[in-house]
Amino acid sequence: MFYKNDEKKTLYEFLGVEPEATPEEIKTAAQALVRKFHPAKYPGNHKVAARFKKIKMVYNILANPQKRAAYDAGLAKAEMEAATLEQSTSSPKNAKKTLKKESIKQWVKTIVSDIKVNWLIYMSILLLIFGITVYFWLVNITDLLPI
Repeated sequence: MFYKNDEKKTLYEFLGVEPEATPEEIKTAAQALVRKFHPAKYPGNHKVAARFKKIKMVYNILANPQKRAAYDAGLAKAEMEAATLEQSTSSPKNAKKTLKKESIKQWVKTIVSDIKVNWLIYMSILLLIFGITVYFWLVNITDLLPI
């Protein structure tokens, strides 16, 4: 009923139409999806409500000629960048390695930033413990001194 990879689809794929579809075809596809995923049909289901809102948003973009042209231009640019990336890597293994390196770099950056925060917390705790220890040590020494 619900697609797990909706975010990876183009707006055309989301509606189930071709990029060359006419406004009437887009309207028909959107109406079919609206009927299928109307929140009144599934009261209390937040996923259906979210999907219904997305269908309306997609239709508003594709039904407006200016918004559709801007979307198509952005889609073409993204396809060009993907093709450039594909050409820059000589084989699929290299493409996987490039993507894997980028994800590893992002993971390392996240870990390092977490370590910085944790390091500050640990150092603060150690300084607090050290300060308390020195205080009690000084109190015990003054008790031992003859007054």
